[in-house]
Amino acid sequence: MVHIENQIPIFNDPKPLDANSKTLRIIHFNDVYNIEGLLEEPVGGAARFKTALDFFRNKQSLVVFSGDAFSPSTLSLFSKGNQMVDCLNKMSIHAAAIGNHEFDMGVEILNKLVKRSNFPWLLSNIYDPETLKPFLELNTQVTLTINNVKVGIIALAEKEWVKSLSSVSFDDILFESFVYVARKFAKELKLKQNCDIVIALTHMRWKNDETLAKKVPEVDLILGGHDHDYEAKKIKDCWVIKSGSDFKEFSIIELEIFNKQMSVVKSIKKVLVDSKIPEDREIKEIIKKYKIEADQKLDEQLGIINTPLDGLYETVRTKESNLGNFLCDIILSSINADCAIINGGSLRSDRIHPAGPFTRRDLRSILPYDSELVIVNLTGAQIHQLLESFISKYELKGGRFPQVSGLYFKFCTYKPPGTRVNPELIKIQDDYLNMTKVYRLAINTFLRNVEPILKDAPIAVSQENIPFLYILVENYFKTVREIKEKKKDVEVHRSQIVPIVLIDNLVSKYSKDPEVLPKQSLPRNDKKHLSFKFLAFFVLETLKHRKVLLYKEKRIIKRSDKFMKSLESYERKSLEMAPKCEQRTIFVKDEKELLEYLKEKELKILDEKN
Repeated sequence: MVHIENQIPIFNDPKPLDANSKTLRIIHFNDVYNIEGLLEEPVGGAARFKTALDFFRNKQSLVVFSGDAFSPSTLSLFSKGNQMVDCLNKMSIHAAAIGNHEFDMGVEILNKLVKRSNFPWLLSNIYDPETLKPFLELNTQVTLTINNVKVGIIALAEKEWVKSLSSVSFDDILFESFVYVARKFAKELKLKQNCDIVIALTHMRWKNDETLAKKVPEVDLILGGHDHDYEAKKIKDCWVIKSGSDFKEFSIIELEIFNKQMSVVKSIKKVLVDSKIPEDREIKEIIKKYKIEADQKLDEQLGIINTPLDGLYETVRTKESNLGNFLCDIILSSINADCAIINGGSLRSDRIHPAGPFTRRDLRSILPYDSELVIVNLTGAQIHQLLESFISKYELKGGRFPQVSGLYFKFCTYKPPGTRVNPELIKIQDDYLNMTKVYRLAINTFLRNVEPILKDAPIAVSQENIPFLYILVENYFKTVREIKEKKKDVEVHRSQIVPIVLIDNLVSKYSKDPEVLPKQSLPRNDKKHLSFKFLAFFVLETLKHRKVLLYKEKRIIKRSDKFMKSLESYERKSLEMAPKCEQRTIFVKDEKELLEYLKEKELKILDEKN
């Protein structure tokens, strides 16, 4: 007989149950990554989690999940999320929300994993802008009856992580406000489908869940993900609950439902999954199988590299490396930033990788750690300070030397630390550094944790919203392979192989070209007298039309011959898979050479003016 000791009461309503009411038990969890379990308590792990789940589940239980399962983890790198689907399929889940990390390995893999799942995945507020159908044909809502309670479930995403996806361009989707969609579906589920309660599964930050609770009273309960800390809070009359992460804990929520107008949370318990809980044998065998497969898949080929990649410590810690350029270019092609920096010490292989087949083992030797990324906002002056810090001790080969993309700078080896980088000779993309302008800098989280300037910098996109670097590299190889094989669906929802900032610049350029984008008008209505209700409806439809029109304009631009030719010229270099050193970092040996570079800059500026 299993006994679960770690039940922590979060809330308990002392009022006795009404004789005419109905009850419902909900088991909720979110953000699970490692099926194997952890070293420290609570150790979690899918096998112990399944045992605990079975202990508390009964025929009157609803089991729901709030997103992030397929990635990232060491096993997902090799098993592409299949290890997680096999485990979740054993847990009798009724509904799950799509999270941002479901997209890490691309839409094709996401679709396959959704189809392999024996429960529905939901996403209610993202649509295909051409057909206006649910994005990827995912469920927008489900209804089910448990213990005579009819439950309506929706799933909501926030714009913050949707905009940062590396495998889906925000230009290629129609994102609807989670407040608008929640209100619309909640009313429909209660009035038309006769649901007793409506539950919103969300994958959003706390502030957005709070907004939802305050603005949409039609939703009875919000069960969230994306945040990894356990928390339960009542906002107005709605409970918002986040149930931890990584199979370490889950929530048991007891509901009392009087009628469609009223439901009451009677109790909330937090269950910790610790090492005292025995492992489920079936899940344990699944984990064992995928661990064996992971070892076998290390030597699988990702693609072909057509030039040696220099990963020697002597190189990556003291100067520009074509390996560093390759990885930083992949970062800019995957996430929307002006420039990217990773420290040379994060590249660990200490060897030259020969031209030819490039395997997962090669990639793991270069990036043996999780390699998390973040985007911060920095002024030009702060970027200058940052570069000074990075190369202040480059002679010691301590690993701080910057490998970069979208960034060019020269530094004077003959000058003392703190004065080596001339700010007049720094370039971001094609423009010289503007000291007051704010730039989006992509960096690895190691640098953010050790550099004072970066610690205090505002975060534009957090690491939780960006796939690990090794996943971006795998996606890059996959896209190159698909383009070379000329797959029919390669244009839709894939990772890019040129910097996103360059693509945005091309779109902006051709949006002003009348040959590419003829003028279009918004819908008109000639009625002079409109009721308030009709006017409100018309405004909403007009705003929706604007979103669709904007998407269609960008789609027209991206399909134009001019855009395609410009993009192909950038892609051609990437498809060569032969990264080079491009003088992104130049050593200046004396004052005479520095003056020559400054003179060269002046002549170039004059030439551009003329």
